[in-house]
Amino acid sequence: RDHCVTGLSGFLLTIVAIFMYVFSLHIVRRNSFSMFWFFHHFWVAFFFFLYLHGAARLVQEPFFYYFSL
Repeated sequence: RDHCVTGLSGFLLTIVAIFMYVFSLHIVRRNSFSMFWFFHHFWVAFFFFLYLHGAARLVQEPFFYYFSL
């Protein structure tokens, strides 16, 4: 089960990061600022998936909560 959480959250982290990167490019911001603004609100989803990714017990006991403050 932990493999599913880690794999899925890692995959979704990558997708969110790619969208945020692509829509932050100068040409996109210049031509479609509203899309840039929309996708950069995905930072909330990014940190949510990052939290899930660190919470799985894939390699060791999680200590992700040390860094959550």
